[in-house]
Amino acid sequence: MHDCIEHTGYRTKGGYGQVYLKEFGKTVYAHRLAMARIYGWEAIEGFVVMHACDNPPCVNPKHLRVGTVQANNEDMVNKRRHSHRPHSEHGTVNRYNRHGCRCEACKTAKRQSR
Repeated sequence: MHDCIEHTGYRTKGGYGQVYLKEFGKTVYAHRLAMARIYGWEAIEGFVVMHACDNPPCVNPKHLRVGTVQANNEDMVNKRRHSHRPHSEHGTVNRYNRHGCRCEACKTAKRQSR
């Protein structure tokens, strides 16, 4: 997907843009703010804002859609962005992050290799 409009301010470690809103006295995700400006806060309340482009800093409303937590989780699994994948060595399902497997066997091996 092209034409992402990336948030240029503060970003979380995961790459999501954040904005402090003085009128609410809180920090919100930039992609939620983009949707709220179009549809209103009430329309997105209780829902997640999902990225069709899978680009966390994107705030292009054409790339965003409102959905449920379940729909977002299904989207992550379908696009293979979820954190649970079969571990080829152990044959079990383990949690991954951007640094690799976080299972106890792999964490121990990583510590020992330092």
